[in-house]
Parts: sequence; structure tokens; C-alpha cells
Amino acid sequence: MQQATEDQFFGQQNEVKLFSVLAQDFQQKTGLLTEKQQNRLGKALEHYMRQVWDTNGPMPLQNLNREVLGVTANDFTGYLRREGKMPVNVQQAEVLVADPRNQPVTEVAASRLAFQQGIQPRPTFDQGLLQDTGSRFETLQQERVAPSDKRPSPPNFQISLTSSADEPSAVSLYENAKKAREAEAARVTATTGGANSDVNPLVRFMSPPSIQNDANNNPTIALPTFQATRGPLQQDYIIKQDDIISYKETEFNLFLYSADRDWLNNTKENRYNFSVNFDPANNQQGFGYNSSVNKKFKNISRIELVKAIIPTEGLDTLVTKTNASTYTSISKLNALSYPYIIARIPELDTNNFGTDNNLDNSFGVLQYDANWYSDTTNLTDGYLAMIPKFMKCQKVYHPTPLATLTKLTVELQQPDGTSLSTVADTLSITGVYIGNKLPSSSPPVSTRYGADVGYLFIQTSSWFSQWTFAAGNRIQIKGLNMTQLNGGATTAGNDLGQYLLSNTLPIISVMSVGNDDAVNAAGYANVIVVRCPYLDPTTGSTTIQYFGGTSSTHNTLGDSLKLTTFTSAKLINLTHQTNIVLRIITREMDPTARVRPDNL
Repeated sequence: MQQATEDQFFGQQNEVKLFSVLAQDFQQKTGLLTEKQQNRLGKALEHYMRQVWDTNGPMPLQNLNREVLGVTANDFTGYLRREGKMPVNVQQAEVLVADPRNQPVTEVAASRLAFQQGIQPRPTFDQGLLQDTGSRFETLQQERVAPSDKRPSPPNFQISLTSSADEPSAVSLYENAKKAREAEAARVTATTGGANSDVNPLVRFMSPPSIQNDANNNPTIALPTFQATRGPLQQDYIIKQDDIISYKETEFNLFLYSADRDWLNNTKENRYNFSVNFDPANNQQGFGYNSSVNKKFKNISRIELVKAIIPTEGLDTLVTKTNASTYTSISKLNALSYPYIIARIPELDTNNFGTDNNLDNSFGVLQYDANWYSDTTNLTDGYLAMIPKFMKCQKVYHPTPLATLTKLTVELQQPDGTSLSTVADTLSITGVYIGNKLPSSSPPVSTRYGADVGYLFIQTSSWFSQWTFAAGNRIQIKGLNMTQLNGGATTAGNDLGQYLLSNTLPIISVMSVGNDDAVNAAGYANVIVVRCPYLDPTTGSTTIQYFGGTSSTHNTLGDSLKLTTFTSAKLINLTHQTNIVLRIITREMDPTARVRPDNL
């Protein structure tokens, strides 16, 4: 099968047919082909027939002929263009083919030769049908463009230092150039129809200004302006490139303090579970329901957890029995009782993965790093620094940075996923009593402070563990309304309210009602003892500053306080609070990329 196709493809009948098609197509475009051109076409045809067969054979004969016609036509077209014979407008031309002897014959002779060789005459074939739309359009555009006459270069009127007698003088060169310019002006006049032409004046007025310029008719001008017919090219314009935008990273340290939340109204959060809002409109810090940060972070590329600082308070109480009737409460359960604690921030999850859902939802796993105490004898008054040791605890926003932060919710959890402590760090105040004016019903019993006018007893509505509010801790009071004082607000009452609300008070002792300076058997208490202000300790005086100014007003206030129940006041332990330290890295435009190194 392959041999039959090869014999048919390289047969004389097929070759003559291909030559006839090519010759007819080129004669329609360029006119009669010379003997040299016919020989060139025949050699190109034979060459590409062999090339097409070596590359695509065996293929169907029709496909092989199509490939040969395409590549041979392109090659011969390039040959004619190099010879300056393509394109040429031809009105009528005979279609030539080549016989085996490469002799040009007419169409009638070609038909007779084909009949003698048993070849059916082939109708005129348009080679353009084999071209794609783009190639055909380009060919038509090239055919429509008239050949441009090459303009002679302007003469050089410079006096030569090495001129001889045989060379033409500058005057003769000028006269020749003048005659050439006059001939050119006459040709332009003839082309445009002249001044007395029947051309519509409106058309003449709208013609290109280079033709109407009188300077073009001046033979003394070396080059007329209408010869500069080249249009603007792309390289004639300076295209400004886009500016290279460079960025820089800016680091911010963010500190989240759990006591800054609105603990007076928000009773759902504590020191281990709180939230923070960012850029809360025009509100000040502490104005809203949650703590807030006035800074608005933009284009955040990374957020890192640096560390958490937590109190070394007892998270649970162990009640032991020393004898048949004596119980003792101790606290040995704090954050160091666990191998690690989990820092969960729902807005910054997908940072860690583990074998349980608690680790999958965590932002960081914190371990012990350092600790310090204000009093080494009482190890409950200290702090622990917990860090993500040897781990990358960060949230990366790549390739697109985070637009801004609106809220962060922080919860420190035990390894089992429960909160580190659900005990509230705020207490509601029901009564405030002076030491020598304790109420008659369920009074706190204190041998040391009970009869002293210089101490205040603050009774809370709920009982608390002695490890969450311990001696030495500092408390803050809010919401104390002295208009609720029995008999109405007085000068002494206002002095007491101002003292309690404007200061952070250290705890002197904690006790429970009915126990003499002691907590109950489970280690819980409901009374906090604080000190009244001194008059002027800098003078060495130990006299207290009486509320109202005198001891009588002080005692009168104590009588009113015994009959008063406060309903809106609360206190918080500022010592047992949590600090979370984050690092926020934002992306900003680098102005140094646009600033010159010199500033002249």
C-alpha cells in the first residue's frame, strides 16, 4: 500500500498536475512566467515533494498534494518578491505549465500534452483557497500597495577639500537639484490635478496640508515635506513603565489585660475567658461591653502569640482533715499542675493540629517559662510566664493580607478543653461596715479588727475561695451608690464613697461571718477587710482620716452603714488577672523606594 502511494505521488502525471496548478495560479497574479522562473518552480516542486514525503508519508495522496502546494507556493512567492516581480497587476495572461523538457507552452499545448499522456485537464485552481484568513488578508493588502519609487538622496553641496577638476562643481549640482525639484513639482501638480482642476474646492481644502504647502514647490529646498510619509511607530513614543511598588513590614506589640473589660456589667467573662474589640468607633477604652483597643491594624500579614502571664493562684481547693473535728484547706493546684495549657483564639485558629479536637481548635500550646513572687512566704501572690516554647505560634495571611482586625476572643484552657478556671474574679458587694459598728445580725467576728474604727469590713453576696482573694491582693470597687445609704447621702458617706471608688485597696485579711478572723472549713470566705485612710502618714501620725472630718460624723456613718444594703456595687481582684502578649506584623508601602538618596 505504501509503495503504491509513493509511486502514484512521484508519478509524472501527479507532478505535471501539481506544476500546472502552481503555474496557473502564479500567472494569474504576476503574468507570464519566464523560462528561468518555470525552471525555478519545477526545481522547488521536486524538492518539496521529496521533503513532504519524507516527513508525512505515507498519507493520503490528496493530503500530500495539499502540503506540497502550500510549501511550494510560499517558497516561490518569496522568490518572486526577491526578484521584484510580486505583485504585478496583470490584465490578461496565458496560463503556462512545463512539459518534461521544461519548455514553456501555452494552455492549448499543455492540454494537448496532458491528453497525450492520459491526463485529464484540470480546471483553473485558486491557490488562495488553501490559505487561512489571516494569510489571505495579508496577501491582498500587499497586492493593493503600489510599489514606491525610491527617492534619490539629497546632493551634498559641501565644498570638497580633495575635489579635482573632473568632479562637478557646486553650481552644477545646485542646477541639477533645481531641475529635479521642478520635475517633482510638476509631477505632484499633475497627480493632484493642478490649480485649474475640476476637483471640488472642498476636497482640495481637506487634502493633506503637506500637498498644499507652498514650500514644497520651492526647488531650493533639499527635501520636500510631503516625502515624510511614514506614520508614527511604536518606538517613536516613550512608554512609561509602571512604578515598582515595594513594601515593608511593621511590627506592633499588642497587650491584652483581662481587667480592662467591662466587668461591672459583663458577668459572663472572667480573667481566663474574655474578648477584645478593635477600633470601636469614637468610644474610649472601657466604654463598651468588652475591652477595646483604639488602634486599627490594616493589611495584617502575620499574628504571633508571644506569651501569656497568669497568676499563680490556686485553681482548686484541697480540704484535708487533721483530726476528728479539724479541717484544713490547702491549694496545690495551679497552672503548673498541667503539662501545658491551651490558648484558644477562635479568630486565629487552624494553627495547631493534634489527636483531639481541643488541640485542633487551639491557637497555641503554652508551657512554663518563668515565675516570680512578691512575697516568697506566700506563693499564691505571684505570676507565671507561659510561652509556646520551641513552637511557631502564628497565623500567616498569604498571599493576601488580612484587611483589619475587629475582635479577638481569648480563652485559656486545661488540656481537656475546659476553661482554666470558671470562678468569677468579681464579687457583688452587699454591705460596707466600720470596725466598731458591725451589724447585729450575722456580723463578721474579728478579735483583731472588730473594735477598730480604722478598718472597713466589705461583705460580699457570694462566698469565694481564700486563694482567689488573699491578703496582699489589691481590689477595685465600682458601682457603689451612696444614695442607697440609710437616711440618704451625707458628707461622711460621700467621703467614704470617694475613697472606695478612687483607690485600689490592698486586702488586709479575709474571713467569713461567724468565724473569728478565719475562713470556714472548706477554705471559703465572704468578708474582705481593708484599711481606712490615714490623716497624714508623712508626719508620723497614725491617726485615721475620719469620714466627714470628725469622729462623731465617722461613728454616725457607721450606724447608717449597719442598716444599709448595697445592690449595684462590685469589686474585682486586680492582682489575679491575665495578660496576653501578641505581635502583629502589618504590610505597608515602603516610601524609600520612591525617595531619592540625595535631598538637594
